[in-house]
Parts: sequence; structure tokens; C-alpha cells
Amino acid sequence: MKTLASNLCFSLAALALIAAPLLHAETVLIDTKFEQKDDSSKPIAIPKDNAAIPLITPTALVEFAASSPANPSTLRVAKDAIDSITPPYLIMYIGTRVAPADAPANSGVVWNLSSSMISQGVFKVSFDATADQTDKTGGRFLVTFKSASGKSPNAHPGLTPVSLLFSNTGAITIGAAPKGTSTLNYQADRLQHFEMQIDLDKQVWSLKIDTLEVVKEASLADYLKTAGDGPFNITDVSFTSEGGWGAQPNATFILKNVKATLIVPLPGKK
Repeated sequence: MKTLASNLCFSLAALALIAAPLLHAETVLIDTKFEQKDDSSKPIAIPKDNAAIPLITPTALVEFAASSPANPSTLRVAKDAIDSITPPYLIMYIGTRVAPADAPANSGVVWNLSSSMISQGVFKVSFDATADQTDKTGGRFLVTFKSASGKSPNAHPGLTPVSLLFSNTGAITIGAAPKGTSTLNYQADRLQHFEMQIDLDKQVWSLKIDTLEVVKEASLADYLKTAGDGPFNITDVSFTSEGGWGAQPNATFILKNVKATLIVPLPGKK
């Protein structure tokens, strides 16, 4: 009897371990390695209405201002390695506008997730990124929130959480960083790995850069106050040079291995 009881306990414990991962469902929403390009090495974008989850390409290549023909902005998939950065990866070069000639011709890439209606669960996004210089501002990675009616949270870009920016001081600026969180220096042409996690149920977010936990469960509550407009959804993620952070022309930024997942409890589970 003792042996039978021991075996039964062991079997139940084993079943519990096997069943544990099934309490939550994980969906891969984005898995972009920048392997798709046209004959000119321009990255392929599949519009959101034609794209299937997971998104293996961006849903849009965005140009916010007309580039000067003499110094155009470009988005291209790299053919060659830069030091330890091996292809494929995205190179985003920011040129100048036609007028004023010293203003940046902003551009970037966007992954639209609005059809997924992400308002609960744990959203995780990771990517590798760097800048080709340390004296230019730009290269902003952002997770965007909107309500079902299309309303955006009311916050200055510098106070927008779940965002980061390569600044002209050689530091990575973290949007709405909690008090006591310092900016981190970066080196030109050295990829760093970024992981952002947003718990929409708890309304907190975290950020890890390489192995360093920079932000740990900082509150989103004030940012997501809706004034009766309903819950905010995650509508897209983007890597651009714009956004009210003082982007500068003649700057190059690199992005690689963009992946996003959503983890939600199965019905009836917590």
C-alpha cells in the first residue's frame, strides 16, 4: 500500500507539472527577422488587412516628411555585417527634408495589432537595437495604446511609458521612467537586447536591457485613465525617428529580431 500511495502521489505531481503550462495560452503576435526585402533591399511590409498573425514583416513603412533628393531617408535590409551585427537587420537612415533643410525627414516601421484587441493579459515585446552614432537623437521604440473609440492617452512623448529613445548624449532615454531609474549609456554599433513586459490586468510594465532589470512593475494606471471611454488596447508597436523627442537628421539606427507575444489565462483559470 505504501508503494502504491507513493506512486500515486508521484503521478499526481507529474500531472500537475504537465498541466501547469496549459493554464495560460501564449500567442506569438510578431516574429519579424527582416528576411523579406525587394530587389533594392527595401524591407517588405504587408498591410494589416492582408497580414496574418504572427506578423513576419511590418504592416507599414512610414515616411512622415518628404526627403530631400540630395539626402533622402532610407529603410533597407542590410547585406553586410557591421562588426558583430550580422544580417539580416533593418537599417533606418534619417535624411533631411526639402524644407526646412536642417529638419529630419522622419521615417520608420510599424506593426499594427489593432485587430487583435489587446486589452488584457501579459504582452511581451523584445528586440535588438542600436545606433550608428552617439551624438544624434532618434530611433524611438514605442508601444501605442488607444481606446476602442480611437482615443489616445493624454501624455507628452517624454512622459509616455513603454518607450525608449537613443539620445544625442549617448544615453538611452526611458519614457516615464520611475523615480530613481537612470538612463543607460550605449555604444555605437553594439546591439543591445531589450525586453518590455506589460501586464494589462495589473496595469504595470517592466523593462530589461540585456541582463539588467531597468524598470520593474512600474504603474501604468495614471497613463491609462480613460474618463469613461473604456479600456485602452495595445494597437501597435513601432520603431521610428519621430515622436516629439527632438529627432535629428543624418542619423542611422539598427533594429533586429522583433518579437511580441500575448499570454492570457485560459477560460476559468487564473
